[in-house]
Formats: sequence, structure tokens, C-alpha cells
Amino acid sequence: MIIGVIGATSNIASKAYLPVYAKMQADHRFILYFRHWEEAEEVRKHYKFEYATEDLSALETVDLVIIHAATSQHFELAKRYLSAGVPVLMDKPVSEKLAEVKELQKNC
Repeated sequence: MIIGVIGATSNIASKAYLPVYAKMQADHRFILYFRHWEEAEEVRKHYKFEYATEDLSALETVDLVIIHAATSQHFELAKRYLSAGVPVLMDKPVSEKLAEVKELQKNC
């Protein structure tokens, strides 16, 4: 399974999730998304991931996208990947607005 991870530099992601994802690499391939390439390379090398990108479109063909970004970004990111047919897992809350949650439900 190929898994895209967005927001991998958040405090929780870097301390709790990335170490777990790193241990899962024998069974799954991960692509980490970062806004800045230097940061991408630093984290990728630290956890020994094969792939990192600063291009969100690179995640449109993965088997799953995990979103650890700020809540304010959840809706747009989830909508993008759900619309492309990619399953999405994200931190809570799904959104700050109930209308956005309902719209995302339509894409599930």
C-alpha cells in the first residue's frame, strides 16, 4: 500500500506518528508531503523514508492519504483527495464548520 502523509512536521506527527510510520515501511510505502523541500529532505532522511515531495498532486494516485495538517486546512485537502477517489484519514476535528463536514460526507 502507498500512503501519502500531509502535515508530517506538526508537533504530534513528528513525535507520535512518524516514528510509527517509519516502523511500518516494511509493509507500506510512504510519501511525505512538505511545503518546503529542505524540510522534506531533513525529515525524510531522519526517519529513513524513501519518498518526500513538495507537490500535492503527487499524492493523487496513492492508496490512502493521512492528513495531519492544521484543522483549517482539513476541508480543502480532504475534498481534493476524496474527489480524486483516494480514501482519507485525518486528525480530529474534521473541520471547524459543520457545512464542510456534510460536504465531505457526500464524497465518501
